[in-house]
Amino acid sequence: SHGNKFYQNNLPGALTSLVSEGAHNFTEIIKTLLEDIVTNISLLVFAFILLFKLNIMCGMIMASWIILFAIASCIFLPSLNYFSMELTNCNASIRGFLVDCITNISSIRFFSQKNYERKISENKLDSALKMEYHVEVESMKLWSIYSFGFIFAQGVCIFYLIREWANCRVT
Repeated sequence: SHGNKFYQNNLPGALTSLVSEGAHNFTEIIKTLLEDIVTNISLLVFAFILLFKLNIMCGMIMASWIILFAIASCIFLPSLNYFSMELTNCNASIRGFLVDCITNISSIRFFSQKNYERKISENKLDSALKMEYHVEVESMKLWSIYSFGFIFAQGVCIFYLIREWANCRVT
């Protein structure tokens, strides 16, 4: 006779969680690489060329914003990555748990372990909710720094452009 641990860790649920997360993550990596990274780098290079031709001071301000962007990314992305991976593991575990429960429903009913299953499902959902909270908080911190840094850089650039325009150096 097999116990609950056998049914939870060795049957379709474990395979389902591994396969579904692997396939989803691969397509997300390719999508991010092609759509976001390549497009944004080419737009950034083009914008810097135009900005430096327009006004060197504005170009320097925007370059400093990019440096702030990189520093903030280096500070916050490791914790965001950790919580995201934990959330992914929690979600995969929940999917696997649900598949195991559905495929083993007759065994669970026969051996009357529904309270055990309920307790495990509540723990898994609580863990997933905590990780989701941490991911949201870290994302909010990172995007707040990005946003405020960008708004500040844009404000300084506009200030310098207005000042240069008033001195008839920019048309």
